[in-house]
Amino acid sequence: MNGTRLPEDWKPTPSQYAWAKGRRPDLNIDELIEDFSDYWLAKSGKDATKLDWGRTFKRWVRNARGSPVLNAKVVANNSPSVRNKQVCDKQVSHKLTPEQCDANLNRLASMVDGLVKRATT
Repeated sequence: MNGTRLPEDWKPTPSQYAWAKGRRPDLNIDELIEDFSDYWLAKSGKDATKLDWGRTFKRWVRNARGSPVLNAKVVANNSPSVRNKQVCDKQVSHKLTPEQCDANLNRLASMVDGLVKRATT
């Protein structure tokens, strides 16, 4: 079976786009799509052909490096209940009391706020 080059007008399907946004909220997916297209359209040789461009895109999304500023904003913008669940789900396995977990959560939120301020000034 032969692969094909990325079509000039390639765009991810709506479901691929939604998957990317959900999987990597720390990324600017529109910029990532532009980078993906530019890279594969400019690449030459046998490595420039793929059997499944959708899967190639998904791998590109999974391997992308996120922006530290966007990563911090994603964490900072989560609601307290979401952050509490993310940070405190392990409280039983780590034997943290709810008070210890809340203190850790507050320290984390404070550090993220500081990172966001430094990154945006």
